[in-house]
Amino acid sequence: RFNAEVLQQAAMQPRQLTARQRAEAAEMYARALALDPALVEARYNLGNLYRDQGRWAEAGAAFEQVLRERPDHAESYRNLGDLHLERGALQAAIEVWSRGLRELPHEVIFYYGLGQALEAQNRIEAALVNYRLFLQGGSLNPQQAAGLKRRIEELAAR
Repeated sequence: RFNAEVLQQAAMQPRQLTARQRAEAAEMYARALALDPALVEARYNLGNLYRDQGRWAEAGAAFEQVLRERPDHAESYRNLGDLHLERGALQAAIEVWSRGLRELPHEVIFYYGLGQALEAQNRIEAALVNYRLFLQGGSLNPQQAAGLKRRIEELAAR
């Protein structure tokens, strides 16, 4: 059974799905990928569903597969880096976002992720460099920018 409404919501707002709907969407994406493994967005959406379900290894594998097929898929770098950061795999997160910047140097959000991972490693100077690069190129609202500026000041005062 194909439920287009669940698939659309899974792609747009996966966290608003029930556990049953997530499982249903994951099954539909998996079936679609069995028919056509080149469906990059389906694989990306499946990775997001796996991440929301706590299926970390499967989520990471899905994002990595997307990046093998489409090295310009910014959201896969972002989500894979975030996944590693959430799991405490700081060096892996740094490697993903660095790879993302090599492929997509205009994606300044990767600097923020790098800053977070470097700060967690207590590499404060390197974190500050990345936070500042993000602040210069990011499209933050005034409240977000003020919050990041405060964080930069706190770290610089250490």
